[in-house]
Amino acid sequence: MISIVLCLISLITILATNATANTGVVDARAIALHAPARFSPTDDWDENDIIITKETPLYDVNESLYAFCFDLKNQATEQTAYIVVSLSNDDFPIIMYSPQGVSPYYDMSTENTAVFCLPEIFILIPVVITLL
Repeated sequence: MISIVLCLISLITILATNATANTGVVDARAIALHAPARFSPTDDWDENDIIITKETPLYDVNESLYAFCFDLKNQATEQTAYIVVSLSNDDFPIIMYSPQGVSPYYDMSTENTAVFCLPEIFILIPVVITLL
């Protein structure tokens, strides 16, 4: 009986953690889609023309999801940009922003992930992800 209760508590904790992470991802996407119109040095970025072309999860050294790197495209002008948005409540939401170009992760295969080690230093390592 105790085993069943412990399993249920673990499952509830996992589901709650996933719901919180998903909410953080939705907020991070919203920040990514609105940032170029507010921070770009030109007026070429309109929020209605911005799409996310790639979304790369970034992990800390404890293998916890820490941030997302979003590669963006302006559909009206074909310009590209990228932004790294933190999921941590302890940081400013925008860790890095480039008003032009693609991120270092843009051509990265799906077999890799990025690990956040120190501010502005990311290391790529191979991982195996098993989806249930």
